[in-house]
Amino acid sequence: MGNSENSHKIKKRHRKKYFKKLESSGLAIIVIDLTYKTDFISKKAYETFGYNPEKITGKEDPIRLNKPYQTKFKCDWKMAIGIVRKNLLESKDGTYTLEWEALTCSGEDLNLWVKAILIQIGNKQAIQIIYQIRSIGSQNEENKEPSSIDDSIIKVEIDDNASSMSNSEFSMKSSPSIQSNNLETKPQTSKSSESSQQPETSIGKLMEIDEIIDIVDEIKNKIRSLKEPEHEKIMVQNLNLLVKTVEKQKNDLYDQTMKLIKKSKEQNLKNRKRYKDLEKQFETRSNLLSKEKDKVEKLESENQLLKEQSQKYANFILTLNKNSRKFIKQNKISTESKKN
Repeated sequence: MGNSENSHKIKKRHRKKYFKKLESSGLAIIVIDLTYKTDFISKKAYETFGYNPEKITGKEDPIRLNKPYQTKFKCDWKMAIGIVRKNLLESKDGTYTLEWEALTCSGEDLNLWVKAILIQIGNKQAIQIIYQIRSIGSQNEENKEPSSIDDSIIKVEIDDNASSMSNSEFSMKSSPSIQSNNLETKPQTSKSSESSQQPETSIGKLMEIDEIIDIVDEIKNKIRSLKEPEHEKIMVQNLNLLVKTVEKQKNDLYDQTMKLIKKSKEQNLKNRKRYKDLEKQFETRSNLLSKEKDKVEKLESENQLLKEQSQKYANFILTLNKNSRKFIKQNKISTESKKN
């Protein structure tokens, strides 16, 4: 049992009574750790889980709202089931842990909680249940948030796997020995961008190549106007070689751009299809959840009706027993009077 100095000690008679009930149910409880410190219950815990302190304690709300309530928290069966459903955690080693803040229990209440745990795990034999009841305890811990379970959220992640083009695919090779009038042609390089921006980058490269071709044409025209025919012939040959190289790179780059655009379109279609499938799954799950909620509400209403009917039958049986006793008494009196 809890070794903490602040652990609340359960009375021996409660402990004995509690373990007798557990042994008779065939349940193996390895650890029961009661680590709560005081009987204080915070207003925040009430508000978070929807319980009004006025209804439970029968007292008015204190003016100092951030002060804890000093009261015994008596849980009913329905409330225990709800808290277990929200806060029961199962670890990989088959251990069940119930963490619930700001709760005080007597020995009898513990049986209620263990039964609620067993209902939640399907009434099967529990190998090990670690049952912890934690309290806010002191005023310094008043603002501590009570534990809660987040609703599951379906996240739609669309990953774009379009392949990126490397620097070498965008680079332009310069033709050998092209130097004239301090003019040098250097290889053009570009960093590969993300797949969504690559078509625009490729089109920009095509425009740059067109500009280079225009510059080459201007140089050719200027060379033709020179008086030295041999020099003109050599330069024209070199420039023709450069034009062929640039045009080839332009065509290659255009083909790569078209392939990339096609691949991007295919990926977008796949992503849309996946998104629609996830939407359908979400809608299906929502419908199933609403149906289950309707079933639960229906069962609760039926249960309430059965309770009312059973109460009526119980009252009827009491009345019947009362009348039968009265009839027997009268019959006995009449029999004795006849004998006399």
